[in-house]
Amino acid sequence: MRTFEAINKKKFPEPRPKLCKHCGSQFFPRTTFQSWCSSECGYEIAKKKKAKKDKEQKSKDRKELKEMKIETHSKEFKADFQRDVNRLARLIDSHFELTTCIDCDKPFGKQTDAAHFHSRSGNSSLRWNLHNLHSAASHCNQFSDKHKQGYEVGLSKRYGPEYSKYVIDELPLIYKRIEVSNKQIYEKLALVRSLIRNFNTFELQNPIHARNLFNILIGIYTNNFK
Repeated sequence: MRTFEAINKKKFPEPRPKLCKHCGSQFFPRTTFQSWCSSECGYEIAKKKKAKKDKEQKSKDRKELKEMKIETHSKEFKADFQRDVNRLARLIDSHFELTTCIDCDKPFGKQTDAAHFHSRSGNSSLRWNLHNLHSAASHCNQFSDKHKQGYEVGLSKRYGPEYSKYVIDELPLIYKRIEVSNKQIYEKLALVRSLIRNFNTFELQNPIHARNLFNILIGIYTNNFK
């Protein structure tokens, strides 16, 4: 017949030794969840857990603050992104010494714009496509009634009728609608600025190749003119 002590011992076996999670010493825990050998080690373990939790909370707070900043300033970031994509288009044309307006074929004058063939108001899905952006005299871009006709002639004269057709007729069909979130705009703004800073490190064959390449790198437009 089993004694009470034997039955009790079977139900409540003596705890096995553990290694303290702080100092590594072996000890016999009072409870199954105890992981420290002394109150001092228990305090250090608790302090590390709190520090880890505080770090995670700070990381979460920074992420939430960044997301709030992106949403709050989304219009500014979108405007900055457009301005820098325009600058990239002008850099391409300048790199290949295209010194005349795509519209009137005359020198740019005091100010050079990156002119959209498909306007932002008319087709916002192409507003950042570099094939839709070519350097033009500010006067032609902003005030000329014959801007579109001159632009079409300029594309065909400079790059050939196939490219002109691609920009004018095909791009609107390929990109009828695009979805770009505020977060993506924020991230791509930093990317475009990096491309501008490192522009001279790229091996560019011609203005069309450059537009293909940078469109792909920015990651909004993946279709290339071939």
